[in-house]
Amino acid sequence: MKPRFDIVYIGHIAKDRNVILGQERIEPGGAVYYGAVAMRAFGLKVAVVTRCELSDRFLLDPLKQAGIDCFVQDSPVTTGMENVYLTADQERRQSRVLAFAGPFDRAQFPDIDATVWLTGSLTYGELDLDDLIWLKNRGQIGVDIQGFTRHRDGDRLVHRDWPERRSGFALIDYLKTDHAELEVLTGESELESGIRKLSRETPAEILVTHTAGVMVYDRDKIYRARWAYRSLEGRTGRGDTTVSAYIAARLSQSAEDALHTAAALTSLKMEKHGPFRGKLDDVKARIVETAW
Repeated sequence: MKPRFDIVYIGHIAKDRNVILGQERIEPGGAVYYGAVAMRAFGLKVAVVTRCELSDRFLLDPLKQAGIDCFVQDSPVTTGMENVYLTADQERRQSRVLAFAGPFDRAQFPDIDATVWLTGSLTYGELDLDDLIWLKNRGQIGVDIQGFTRHRDGDRLVHRDWPERRSGFALIDYLKTDHAELEVLTGESELESGIRKLSRETPAEILVTHTAGVMVYDRDKIYRARWAYRSLEGRTGRGDTTVSAYIAARLSQSAEDALHTAAALTSLKMEKHGPFRGKLDDVKARIVETAW
């Protein structure tokens, strides 16, 4: 029988250069790094499908140590991003591309099954519409929209609408955006107006992160949760952690409960550098503070 996982995360592992108020760190990055490790707190069986240069496979060591199965496609280079944070709260950053590991090759995908396939691509071109169609035939799909709206323009990153959005949105079960991406997709700067407008294009549960917290649209209802962090030492990876924790929790919880679980877990993550490695008991204790 094929190996079966609760969630399989697809995206490039990255070798990032993060500059926070002038202090530089070279470290692993990417949605699969922050998100997959956080999912392990739920006791789920998690796998990652990624691409990187052979000599950079050490970047996957933290995932393997967390009990995550890693399936790697070799690439001539490893994706890298430079993120220069401009403010103490790390809400504003300038990003540029250092390298791009190229599109995924479906012929090299592992022969495995999953309840949810979650795409955490960093930029446009890692995965395409045909990949989503192929995945839809294999289970539910979660999509972080940055991988379809964040384009490489030389070494710059620019946000553009998704050309195949009409077909793509119809396939998605869980859709995550941030406030800026929501505005690109809908032309709406107000969160509730934007999320309702986007909901008319997709059957997905829509998760939106923003400065004050996170919200989810499910079956014509909007639920809200606030961040409840004590510090922002670990702000990098906020969105990746949120969508990962939400989908992990959603396998056994209602949309509203999963939202507060995700907000609490992500708040704890933001207090420490790197991915969330805490316990669910700590998350449960923080949930009360996420009430809007």
